[in-house]
Amino acid sequence: FFFQAQSGIRASPRSRGLGDVYKRQRCFVALMKFYETKLGRCANGHFCVSRAMQRDLLTNYKIRAEVLYDKANQRFCLLPLPERHAFYTKFFGKEEATSHSEEETQFTKKHNSGVITYKENRPMLVVSSSSYTPDEDFEILVKALDILEDKLTRENSESSFIFVLTGKGPLKDHFSSIFSAKVYKHLKVIMRWLEPDDYPKLLGAADIGICFHYSSSGFDLPMKVVDMFATQLPVLAVGYASIGELVKEGTNGLIFSNEDDLSEQLRVLANSKQRLEQFRD
Repeated sequence: FFFQAQSGIRASPRSRGLGDVYKRQRCFVALMKFYETKLGRCANGHFCVSRAMQRDLLTNYKIRAEVLYDKANQRFCLLPLPERHAFYTKFFGKEEATSHSEEETQFTKKHNSGVITYKENRPMLVVSSSSYTPDEDFEILVKALDILEDKLTRENSESSFIFVLTGKGPLKDHFSSIFSAKVYKHLKVIMRWLEPDDYPKLLGAADIGICFHYSSSGFDLPMKVVDMFATQLPVLAVGYASIGELVKEGTNGLIFSNEDDLSEQLRVLANSKQRLEQFRD
């Protein structure tokens, strides 16, 4: 059985003084290309992760593959409000209760009767997970938040956002230092590594998910978006060739191409809770 994980092997770039290294790499590339184009056709069956990859396999390798989309683990689901309240309490801490409430968080209020409700004018909880590599352009987020903060300030808006960025990677410290130096009035950025059991709960309690994954091949689809959709979380995703197979523009999320698009999408959604709920349906 043959599985085509990545269609095509790109030639390695040349570099002065590394001739022997790249000669060996070219040999390896040639071997893998032979494997994919010749031996791959001998398999009894093939599957791939997107229709874009399916078309590439057929066009360039004469391989007919079935598309099997990724599925999320069953732990990823929309949290009921009481469980959201419990997660908000654990992750963000409690706020001082009033005479009409027993317990409060930044987002929710547990009344003396035991009923839990959302607070009016609560902040929007936005989440993004990243491996902090060049494959994910977090510079878009940095610029988008500057634009968003400026818009909200000029409009004298009451909207506010809490962005939770989770994950580990080589560029995490770089972006952590950038966000630490920012002074926002309407925004707050939290960068934190989550335990495996807490990540599904964060997605299940959030309002919006953002994906900065940009496929270098244009064929693979980000698993993080699959997890977000399993929790009925609307997704804002950076656009590339095959992302439309997963994120349906205007149906379960929106696609952006730059910081201006992203900042405007966030601003509009903050003022339209009804549209957010439509994305969840």
